[in-house]
Amino acid sequence: KLSKAEEKFRQAISMLKPCADLTLTKFNLSTVLFDQNKIVEAEKYAREAYQEKEFVKNEKTQANIVYNYALILDKINKVDEAIPFYMEVLKLNPKHTKTKINLGVMYMNLTPPDLDTALALFLQVYNDDKNNFEANNNLGNVYLLKEDYLNSILYYQNALKSDSKSLEARSNLSRAYAKNGDYEKAKESYTELLRMNQKDWDAYIELAKVCIQLNQNNLAEGYLLTVKEKNPTFKAAEIDSLLESIK
Repeated sequence: KLSKAEEKFRQAISMLKPCADLTLTKFNLSTVLFDQNKIVEAEKYAREAYQEKEFVKNEKTQANIVYNYALILDKINKVDEAIPFYMEVLKLNPKHTKTKINLGVMYMNLTPPDLDTALALFLQVYNDDKNNFEANNNLGNVYLLKEDYLNSILYYQNALKSDSKSLEARSNLSRAYAKNGDYEKAKESYTELLRMNQKDWDAYIELAKVCIQLNQNNLAEGYLLTVKEKNPTFKAAEIDSLLESIK
């Protein structure tokens, strides 16, 4: 009941003088506003909570207040502003897993990407918790970008052990197999992905490419025609080009 929570947090703010409770109420209000997509106000209260965090004596709680502000800046694509706040979180709580994951993703997505820094952050999380899905999946992503396909496959497999129903990890593993030239495994993995989600149109196209590599053009044609039939406008030019190549 987000709107009701927002109402009560606003009432509390109007009644409180500067203190730890006021800081935490602003923090809570910012999260409720963000969940309602009221981004401008969410950022305002997250910033105010950050500015008043010294009222809160517990460093881990302070870290969560800073993390919330960094996360909101991150989500609204203020990357350059978010990074130093994420770094501040790690000074307050060096074990803050979500900060390391988010920072790693940000470094991975820079232009050009800083893959070594991203890798170091993901490895820190992995070394603390080898079953962490996000650490394993993102390690797979970094190694894929580094063109280290064997390590990429290893960590995507780990991610699927943590969450066997993850469409994202299954798609990533399929792509890594294909990049590594393991076309039979890629075919098997993409087939499993389509069993899990019959509307993954990209998977049909990528599976068709794998089948072409295996000289299974009839199968490839079938997957491509499935997309043309069920979603005619989806990557139509690419599909037509692939169909032309296997005539």
